[in-house]
Amino acid sequence: PRVAALGPWVGDKPPTVILTLQKQFGVPDHFSGLHVMRSADFGRTWTAPEARPELDWAVEPGGIHVCVGDVTPGWHPQTRKLLAIGAQIRYNAQGEQLEDKPRSHQTAYTVFDPDTGRWTPWRRLEMPADERFNYARSACCQWLIEADGTLLVPFYISTSVRFPFSAVVARCAFDGNELKHLEHGPILTLDEARGLDEPSLVRFGNRYYLTIRNDVRGYVTVSDDGLKFRALKAWTFD
Repeated sequence: PRVAALGPWVGDKPPTVILTLQKQFGVPDHFSGLHVMRSADFGRTWTAPEARPELDWAVEPGGIHVCVGDVTPGWHPQTRKLLAIGAQIRYNAQGEQLEDKPRSHQTAYTVFDPDTGRWTPWRRLEMPADERFNYARSACCQWLIEADGTLLVPFYISTSVRFPFSAVVARCAFDGNELKHLEHGPILTLDEARGLDEPSLVRFGNRYYLTIRNDVRGYVTVSDDGLKFRALKAWTFD
């Protein structure tokens, strides 16, 4: 489950909060379509999970279905829309993830308009034609909105699921309807286990901090512009 508030507090009146979540079935990482819960009192009470038909599986011939999982919602104040971003995944009838054709694993998004109460159907975020983006997920990722309305979105990428993943941050434009890739920074690599997975980004002061999952340990790195990051540093604790 992940939450996002639809704007700021107005006096002592809290904003509506949206929570997105999914069912996981018997196979690991086999997800249902997106469900939505709402709170009008800042989380004290919630509506029941509502399965949104426009955010359900897309079914293809042969028992293949396409889902968007590991979704992170966020409020885009410049357009007053809620944007939810997640991983587009292909499954067979047994719930196993497929890489049966190019770009089987990409990133998709939906837009919620509070004025109409409607969600758009899932749309794929088109990434560069570079083969390194054949597998390009922004999944379980915390992303940022800049003052000019552009987004900084972390991805983990690879030519195939058979090879270690790399991490990269992309700047994207959002006009309230369509999300577009504009540029991306240098690609961070680590040839250990599955490489670099599920990066998340935060801005503190004038610096950007990127934390990244690895099967052996966590990593962190910093940047002055949100795109070009320094060498990876393993998490340490004192």
